[in-house]
Amino acid sequence: MIKSMVCACEHGALSRQEHDAALIAAAPEMYQMLERIQDYMTGGPILAKKPSVEEIAHLLEKARGER
Repeated sequence: MIKSMVCACEHGALSRQEHDAALIAAAPEMYQMLERIQDYMTGGPILAKKPSVEEIAHLLEKARGER
């Protein structure tokens, strides 16, 4: 008998596949956000915009499969 793996976290439980799929889907946006944060913190491009708390929270929700 094969049991499905579950990722239980404070935000609920997703199957391991659902958890991995959500994280993979969010990876490109997470990378872009990290680049933006780096640019902002290092005084990169003049137009570097500070990411908002809401933008970061939204991206974390997406990575957790909540959106």
